[in-house]
This record gives sequence, structure tokens and C-alpha cells, in this order.
Amino acid sequence: VVGFIDNQHEVDTVYGARTLRTAVIGDETGIIKVPLWGEKIALLETQKSYKLTNLQTRTYKGALQVNLTSSSSITQAREVTAVEDLASLDSIQTITGTVQHCTIQSMRKCLQCNKNIDIDNESTTSTVRCTNCKTKQRLPDLQIKRLLKLEIKDTAKINPKFVMFSDALAQFCKTKNIEDKNDDELEDFILQLDKVTIQHEKNSEVAEKMD
Repeated sequence: VVGFIDNQHEVDTVYGARTLRTAVIGDETGIIKVPLWGEKIALLETQKSYKLTNLQTRTYKGALQVNLTSSSSITQAREVTAVEDLASLDSIQTITGTVQHCTIQSMRKCLQCNKNIDIDNESTTSTVRCTNCKTKQRLPDLQIKRLLKLEIKDTAKINPKFVMFSDALAQFCKTKNIEDKNDDELEDFILQLDKVTIQHEKNSEVAEKMD
């Protein structure tokens, strides 16, 4: 186990709130991320070696990762590779600079199928029907997901653009104690920061973390 790219935190899913932490594992061939849910988080420790079987690979936010399934197993193995030797293979990169501009888009998610639901802001109705699964539900109960798009002015004058998904943005707001800000207020807060540090995967425009 190379390490963890985030702290343990709660994530809203279609099954309700669940605890998540993402580990980075690797061997002599390279490294990859593995999300750990609930009690699985305690099964891996940094700088220890394990044998993982029956994993499932998938692409998430443009990056390949492996997931644990109900048939997966984790057993501690002998120390076959020094974790320090794997650090140079880490594809996680950081960039620091000022935010040139940003846009936050809030989307409401269906409680049944997790698809986006378009809401007419001028509508006075208290219920809405999902066009995907046809389920009707109360408007106040819908999950609200935020998407942040921003451009960074860095010292290399590359001015990269990033997108940050709802879970990572929520974690940023929590660390800054600004969870109660609406989209417009949050945009102002981000633009007023002297500098931000973005953590992302190599060749990816997805911001995994922002400080």
C-alpha cells in the first residue's frame, strides 16, 4: 500500500450516506487506486503488503481503478516490494496557483436512479417526476450535486483547466468550514483565495483534491 489520497469521509450514494477512503496500491508493474467503503477501510495500512484477489476494474472520472466486490479477499502478504520504491511511480500530481475563473453548477439527482433531473427554477411545484425512471418524488428530498470548473494560473504559465466533482468539492467546503455557502458565494470565496493547490492524476483534468 503506497498510501491514501484522502481522509475518511462520508459520501451520499443511492444507498444513503456511506464512508469512503481511497487507497493507492502497487507492485513492480505500477500503481492504481482502490476505493474502500465502510469496514473495508480498516483492512489496509500504509507500507504493508497484501494479496488482493477477485478485484473488478473500471474507469471512473477518466482514470482506471480497481474495486472490491463481495467475492474479493484481502490477506496480508510477506514484504515483497518496498513501498518507497513505488513512490516514484505515483501518478498523483499537484499544481499550485491562483484561480483565474470558476463556475459552479448544481444538479439535482433522482433518489431512485441517480440521474440528473432538470428543474424549472420558476416552478412552484413541490414534486417532480424523473424522465429516466419515471419515479415521482418530493423536490426537497432530491440529492444536490455540485460541479466546479476552474482555470488555474500557475508559475509555469500553463493555465490548466480542471473539473471537480461533488464529493471532492464537498470535502473542500468541509475543511474550510463553508458548507452553508450557496453556489454564488462559493465562487466568490474560491476567487478570493490567494493560492490553491490542486491534486490530480497525471494527464487528467479531474481535480481530486483542493487546498
